[in-house]
Amino acid sequence: AVAFANLAAARELAATPELLGIANEAGRALLIAGDVAAATRWHDMAQTLAASGNAQGLKVSQQLWPLLRLAHGAGSWPEDSSQLTAWFDRLAPEARQSNGLLMLTLLQALGFETPPAAWGKIKLTPLFVSRETPAAPLLQLLQDAGRRGRLGETVLLSLICLNGRLDDGFLLSQTLGALMRVGLADEARALAVEAAMRAGI
Repeated sequence: AVAFANLAAARELAATPELLGIANEAGRALLIAGDVAAATRWHDMAQTLAASGNAQGLKVSQQLWPLLRLAHGAGSWPEDSSQLTAWFDRLAPEARQSNGLLMLTLLQALGFETPPAAWGKIKLTPLFVSRETPAAPLLQLLQDAGRRGRLGETVLLSLICLNGRLDDGFLLSQTLGALMRVGLADEARALAVEAAMRAGI
């Protein structure tokens, strides 16, 4: 893996076919820095190569696609449910229960349509899970602040409820939904991308 210590240098790199070998790392580094447009250029370059039969280009475009789908707002990037279905179907069965479920949860929290067929491939076992969650009144306060448009309160309660736990789909869905309602869509998408990366997507 290539470590992009200098993100300014990463931004200056042109997404050319000669640099396909670092395209995945470059795209991810730029997403971490919040430069969605620059990260997209690396994906698009790889996708163009994939269309001409380049296997590595296909792999890179598939690696970057889920992160870019989360990073782009609705309408700012082509929406194609078949791509999500194809990505989901490539996952190993055990990964569907973890990364697949997380991806669907994040997308739905951000307001995207998620295909029922994908949800149907997730095993509901166990049906109930035991987890440490914030007290119900705290979650209710978060939802109320989001509905009423109280930005500062929503941000504070989001931080308290989430408490750095980016591996909990339920808490993420509650937090992302509240942030979206108060107009912090960019921040919500950035949080979703970070959660996905931490999970290994």
